[in-house]
Amino acid sequence: MTTHRCKSRQTVIDVAISECGSVEAGFDISGINDISITDDVSGVVVKLPDVVDKRVVSFYKHNTAPATEVL
Repeated sequence: MTTHRCKSRQTVIDVAISECGSVEAGFDISGINDISITDDVSGVVVKLPDVVDKRVVSFYKHNTAPATEVL
């Protein structure tokens, strides 16, 4: 299982999309790490489930990762 250090203003859903390729992976990330999908995860290292869509992950490896936290 891989890990990811969340960037400033990233949400669990942002991480799910950029690191796993799907929004649905956000629920897996929440369960694996015993966190809420709405928790502030800036700077937190989270365990990741398997990649769902390699094309989406590849896109975000070459472009800016989403960080959509609303203050």
